[in-house]
Amino acid sequence: MVRYFVFKFLLYSLLLLINFSLATLLFYKHYETTYFALFLQCYWMILAYLFFYAYHELLTKRMITITETYLILKSNVFALVIIFIFSALSIHLRCFMDVLATFFLLNTLIPVFVYFAKNYFLQFPYLEEKIFIVCDNEGFNNIKKWFSIKNGFGFSVKEVIYVDKLSNSQIKTKISECLNKQYGAAVVSIYRYPLFKISYYIDYIQKKIGKIVIFPRISSLPLFNIEIISSVNYKGLAFMLRNNLLNPLDKTIKRIFDLIFSFIILIFLSPLLILIYLAILVLDRGNPIFKQERVGENGRSFYVYKFKTMIENADSVLAEFLKQNKEAMEEYTKFRKLKNDPRITKLGKILRKLSIDELPQLVNVLKGEMSLVGPRPYLKSEVGDWGGYFEYYKMVKPGITGLWQVSGRNELTFDERIKLDVWYVKNWSLELDIIILIKTIISVLSGRGSY
Repeated sequence: MVRYFVFKFLLYSLLLLINFSLATLLFYKHYETTYFALFLQCYWMILAYLFFYAYHELLTKRMITITETYLILKSNVFALVIIFIFSALSIHLRCFMDVLATFFLLNTLIPVFVYFAKNYFLQFPYLEEKIFIVCDNEGFNNIKKWFSIKNGFGFSVKEVIYVDKLSNSQIKTKISECLNKQYGAAVVSIYRYPLFKISYYIDYIQKKIGKIVIFPRISSLPLFNIEIISSVNYKGLAFMLRNNLLNPLDKTIKRIFDLIFSFIILIFLSPLLILIYLAILVLDRGNPIFKQERVGENGRSFYVYKFKTMIENADSVLAEFLKQNKEAMEEYTKFRKLKNDPRITKLGKILRKLSIDELPQLVNVLKGEMSLVGPRPYLKSEVGDWGGYFEYYKMVKPGITGLWQVSGRNELTFDERIKLDVWYVKNWSLELDIIILIKTIISVLSGRGSY
């Protein structure tokens, strides 16, 4: 779709131009040259980034946020390497290393701006891609989750063919009617039919529609780290699943990543941490740091650190409040959280709203008790709620942030958080950690689900 390509091309070009202009502006005085002279000498770096964005189909392909974020970061690394090589080999294409490094660092923020830009612009009909859906009721519920505005496809559903109460001839007739209209893609999500029957509809649609999105009922598999093995001779395929957390090298890489970035963040935010510490000390009295025993990797207990956000007699206040308030009891049982929690101090509400009450856990990360990204650190009393899934939880260190925090945060039920944590462990990769960290920034800035 030409309009979508123009939109993505202009969006990426604008972001790259802004970042490059900032990088050049910061350093041009160091080289006894003018801003425009340095800009003209190094502007070709923008073209290198655009080339890899185009190579990874970021300018043309509609994709979910998590995939797009990963491909942007991957393209940035490739562009950095190529620019460095060309700069080293050619005097005419020489670039200054401080400009190159700053430009690269600024470009790591591009996924954040792309996310917000797509959320805003893709709601307009001009950039939408019209699609039709063939599904049953269960399949349609899955489609609604996938095609939410958060995933950034920009698909506009114009017709839905429910197969539940239709005969084969009626389904085929309705599909034929849709094929005679100008649709950019079709979606097939049928859970109650056998595979051979679903394949019949897919074959029929594929003759006239260039793109078909299929939702097979294999969502319980760890597909993020899956490798598809196909064979021309056999004319079939197989899936090979990997559990990266069982690989000592991958676990070492995760630990090194945690150490480097937690140390950098701790140094960078140290003035803020000191200010918060003093504010709690003055306003709420007592020790500004709250310690609580949690369960960690291999089932070992440790003490998690947080800024104090609750009153001293928090447990007794909660027990009395739940005893007198039936609705609050139901809410706490379902979410293990309360929107209007009587235990939270005035300053604590601000810290929780800004999601900075957990920053002292960076110390837990440096001590090796936690990770930047991982499952939520659970209490001993909550371990029983995991059932047979607890073996997954023990495979990895709990995290300051995690998949649950970027998928609804406190709006999720307790059971939904557990399912997301299990999915994370099954699908872990370093790329997934980076994506979750970026989405955490987006989630914190939006303030969604924080209380």
